[in-house]
Amino acid sequence: MKYQASERLRIAWHWLPLEALVVVVCVVFGWGLTTIMSKPVYQARVDIRIQRHLLRHASAKQRQQQRKKDIANVGQFSVMPHQSAVLYQASEYAYTHFGIWQPVQDLSESVTAAPIKGKPVLRVTVASSSRLIAEENSRAFRNAVAQPLKALAHYKVTVTQQPTIRVTNTMLKPMLKFMVVVGIGLAAVMPYSVDYVRGRGRGKNA
Repeated sequence: MKYQASERLRIAWHWLPLEALVVVVCVVFGWGLTTIMSKPVYQARVDIRIQRHLLRHASAKQRQQQRKKDIANVGQFSVMPHQSAVLYQASEYAYTHFGIWQPVQDLSESVTAAPIKGKPVLRVTVASSSRLIAEENSRAFRNAVAQPLKALAHYKVTVTQQPTIRVTNTMLKPMLKFMVVVGIGLAAVMPYSVDYVRGRGRGKNA
């Protein structure tokens, strides 16, 4: 059955309350599902400041320019926690110091690194369902990432351990976005499906 533009608009307006209800139901369902299934995640964070050395007599303008360069360059180090050498070193460190052995793949999946906006700082975040494991793995990556950086000539590297945070329902936002898309899709199709079923019913009755 083909619908003209005006007919589509009329049908959509007629079923607007039900369409809105469908979207709300999908969102509530997604929220309830993630609340029931999600587990708290602990994120242990390390901030690594990477700055190039400047001469003592450098002017304020030179320092400002170098800071901008440092901020622009820090992103290139984001891949370090996923490099094989770093992962193996972190795994060895965790086993040697804490007595825990983990597959390199698991370690790779638990760590992320990203620059902090407006700062020459790389934040390395290690996540785990256990606070203790998150913090121990964070120390392991702190050593594995910072050591190669400290060996860089002409760079000053400062490492700061940040407080561990507890994150609940980490999948809530992605799930809600997905359910909103699903809800809008169902709401868009629903009026035409009902109209089609009613049309078939009228045809049978006739």
